[in-house]
This record gives sequence, C-alpha cells and structure tokens, in this order.
Amino acid sequence: MKYFTWILFAGLLITGCTKDRLPVRFQMAYLNKTIEIGAGLNVFQSHYFTIHNINSQIEDYLDAQNITVGEIDNILPRTCTFTNISSNSSYNFIDEVLIRIFDPADPDTKYEIFYNDIVDINAGAELVLFPNENDVKQFLTRDNFSLEIVLRRLRDSPTEFIRTRIDLRFDVR
Repeated sequence: MKYFTWILFAGLLITGCTKDRLPVRFQMAYLNKTIEIGAGLNVFQSHYFTIHNINSQIEDYLDAQNITVGEIDNILPRTCTFTNISSNSSYNFIDEVLIRIFDPADPDTKYEIFYNDIVDINAGAELVLFPNENDVKQFLTRDNFSLEIVLRRLRDSPTEFIRTRIDLRFDVR
C-alpha cells in the first residue's frame, strides 16, 4: 500500500505539471519577408535588420475563420526559417540569431519571438529558429507590425551578400 501511495503521488505530480494548451484555431503565416546580410560584417558587433510595417492581414484571417478578435485567447510563435535565396552560402558564420516583434508606433517595446542561440557549425543554406512562448496577440491583431532581426556573436564574417527569405508562422488559439 505504501508503494501504491508513492506511485499515485508521483503520477499526479507528473501529470499536474503540464501546461494547459488551448487547441489551435488556425495559423497566421507571414512568408517571403527578406533581408540582405552584407559581406564583411564585423564579428565583434551585433547586427540589426528591421522589416517595417508588415500588414498583419488580421481582418482577412478573422473573416476567413468567421471570428472576432475577442474570441482569440492568444497568438503564439510557431515556426521560423531563414532561407538563402541568393546562393548556396551557409549560415554557419552565425552563432546566435533572434527576432523581435514590435508596434511601429512604439519601437521601444519589443518582444523576442524566435531565436537560435547556438547555430550549428554545420548549418546549411536554411536555418531554423525556435519559437518563444511570448503571446503576440497585441501585435498581430493590429493593422501593422514590425520585426527586428539581430545577429549576435558572429563566428566569422560572411564572404558574400546573402539575400535571406524569412518565413514565420503563428498559432492562433
């Protein structure tokens, strides 16, 4: 009986620690956003790229799902990829990359939404970033939002310009 109590307690502890997740209603996708990473970047500095005033298309998404903004509980980052569209150059010169979202009217308030803090030394011409758990409903339910891409701790300087396509997806719950 003593062991049964401990097993029951451990089972409750393990199952009680999972985060409740609402089902995904739909995804919002922002594809083909581009930046150009310059050749010869200084490895001792962080490099910032900004994509301003991206149309959130919130009304189109809401109309397609026949819901209102009030019915959305949260919007969470899902996937993000960088794809080299100018050559076969690798992203292995990057050690850390992150993306922040912000309101164009308030550029001082930014939330990190995707990151890769240890880019694989064997990274190829496509780079996957990991989602953060920040709720971005306040940004994606407005008409426009902006992104800041930060390259930190470069391992090396890129030898050529790299035109990068950024594809982002968000789960709406």
